[in-house]
Amino acid sequence: MKDVKSVSSTRRLATIAAAATALVAGCATSPPTVSDPTGRADADMLRVLTAFQASGAKPIANLSVEQARAQPTPGDAAAAVAQSMNAQPKASSGNKCSD
Repeated sequence: MKDVKSVSSTRRLATIAAAATALVAGCATSPPTVSDPTGRADADMLRVLTAFQASGAKPIANLSVEQARAQPTPGDAAAAVAQSMNAQPKASSGNKCSD
């Protein structure tokens, strides 16, 4: 009777170990995901969102006014994507926030 319990426990442990290994391997190979709050971004917009995330911009709600204004903008990300595609970004309208 003891041998049956021992074999059952060993099989259960081996199954759990195999499942855990598969989960860890799956996590290690998953590509990074880009946050798309709308779920409707096309490939071009996903490039801009990826560039914006890579810029390291922080949520403005956690920053002072000066820090928030110094953050990279989505426009900066779009310009970086355009430059990486050898396209010329459109000139800015020059609208800037000021006190």
